[in-house]
Amino acid sequence: MGVRGGCVSIENLSADVATRTVVVDERYEGPPGIANGGYVGGLIAEGLSGAVEVRLHAPVPVGRALVLRYENDAATLSDGAKILAAGRAGRAPAEPPASVDFAEAAGLRGSIDDHPFPNCFVCGPHRSADDGLQLIPAPVPGRDVMAAAWVPHESLAAPDGTIPSRFVWSALDCPSFWPVAGPGEVALLGTLGGRVFREVSPGERCVVVSWPRERRGRKWLSGSAVLDEAGATVGIADATWIQIN
Repeated sequence: MGVRGGCVSIENLSADVATRTVVVDERYEGPPGIANGGYVGGLIAEGLSGAVEVRLHAPVPVGRALVLRYENDAATLSDGAKILAAGRAGRAPAEPPASVDFAEAAGLRGSIDDHPFPNCFVCGPHRSADDGLQLIPAPVPGRDVMAAAWVPHESLAAPDGTIPSRFVWSALDCPSFWPVAGPGEVALLGTLGGRVFREVSPGERCVVVSWPRERRGRKWLSGSAVLDEAGATVGIADATWIQIN
C-alpha cells in the first residue's frame, strides 16, 4: 500500500463525489491514540486543489477504518455518522517572513522539558529520525520567528520515490504551536489553512519556520512555512490552536 495510512479502497459515486476508506497508522499519532492534526489535514487536502482549510471537529483515531468523502470542492472525514474533520477551499496564507538559512536552523537546539505528547509524530522527543519528523523549533536570535531544520527521511516516500504532501502538512502543524504557547500550556489544533506548492524529496534540506500572530483568550493564531534550501516556499499555513488547560 505504499505509505502507511493511505487509501485502502475508493469508490467513485459520480463525477463530483467519491469516497475512500482510510486507516491512519499508529505511527502518525499526535496525542496518544489520536492522529496528528497536520497529517489529517494533509490527508484531506491531497484530494483538493489550491489553498485548503481543514477544520478538526473531533479527535481522529488511529488504527481504525474511517470514511473520507469528497464532494465538489469539499471533503469530510467521518467515523460512522460522526464527522471528525472537514476540508474546503480556503484563502492562501500570507507570505512567510524572510527565510532562515539551513545551516543556522540546523544549529538551533529546541528543547522541551515537559512535552505534553512526547510520542507525537511531528515534534515528539521520543521519536527517532527514521520514525518521526523531530521538528522541535527554537527561537531565531534577533527575530520573532522560530525555526528547525528538516531533512525528510526515506521511510516517508511512496513507491515512486516522492514524499506525499501530507507530510509537508504535518511539518506545518506542530511548529506553529510553540511560538504562541507559554510554559506548561497545552492546546490542540482547531484549524489549519494552507497550501503546499510541491512535494519534497527524501534527503532534501528544508527549513520549517513559524511565528506568532495573536492570542484571543483560549484561541491562539500562528503561522508556519516549509522552505527549501534556496528559501523558496514549499508550503505555508495559518493555524488556530484551542487551549485545553
